[in-house]
Amino acid sequence: MARSPAEWAALSVGEDVGLLLGWRPGRDRLEGRPVEIAADVRDLLRETAQESLAELGRRGRRPLSGVPALEPGEEYLSVELPDLRRVASTGDADGGLPEAVPPDGDADATEVAADLLRLIEAARRDPDYLERSQIADGHFLFHAVTGTLSDGEPAAFVRQTNPKRGLETGRFVTAYRNTLSRVDDPVLVFDEDVDLIVTPTEIAVLGLTAFDRLFADLDLAVAQVPASLDRVVEALPLELPETVRGVIVDATRGRR
Repeated sequence: MARSPAEWAALSVGEDVGLLLGWRPGRDRLEGRPVEIAADVRDLLRETAQESLAELGRRGRRPLSGVPALEPGEEYLSVELPDLRRVASTGDADGGLPEAVPPDGDADATEVAADLLRLIEAARRDPDYLERSQIADGHFLFHAVTGTLSDGEPAAFVRQTNPKRGLETGRFVTAYRNTLSRVDDPVLVFDEDVDLIVTPTEIAVLGLTAFDRLFADLDLAVAQVPASLDRVVEALPLELPETVRGVIVDATRGRR
C-alpha cells in the first residue's frame, strides 16, 4: 500500500547506511557493488536520504497512470509495487523475478526495484566492495544510498548521475594543500538531491528524467505509448488511423 506524503516524512533512516555504484550490463537488468565509506561520509549520505523523505512530505502524491508527468517541485510520482520483501530477504541465485505480478505496464518497474533490493541485501550479507581500480575504470549509471527505514523496510535513495562526471575527459584533477598537487585517486562527486526512493512496496519519483533513464527505456515506456497517442489525437486536430498507430508503436519498441 502506498504511503501518503505525511507518512513518508514521518520515517527516519537507520544507521546502517551504505553506498552502491550501479550500472546496467544489459537492457533488462541492473547491477551494482558497494563502496566502502568513512563514518563522516556515511553521516552526510544519511542526511541526504533523510532530507529526501522530508521533501516527499512537502509534495503532493501523484499515482502513476497514463503518461508520467510531474509538476516540478510540487508533486512526486508514486509507483505501487507488489510486496518485494520476499525477494529482498531470500534473494534468487538465478536472478529470477518475484512471483507477484504488478498491474499492466509496471512489470519492468518491478524488475528494476527487485534488482536494487537484491543488491542491497547482497551488500549486507557479503559486502564485496569495489576496488580502487574498478572505481577508476568503471562507467556508472547511478549511485544509491542504501539503508533501512524506521518501519523496517529496506530502501534505496537513487541519484541517476555518474559520480565521476566531469573528471575524466581530457582533464587532470588537482588539490591545493599549500601547494597544488595532482590527485591520482578516483574522485567521486555526490549531489544532495535524490531522484528516486525505492522500497519493496513503492517507488517515489522526485525526478522524471531519472525515472526515464532507469525505467522508461524498458517496456514501461512502450506500455504508455497507446495512451500517449490518445492524448495527441484529443489535443490536436488530426487523425491517426490504426495502421499509423501500429507503425508508431513498432518504432518505439525497436528504438526506445
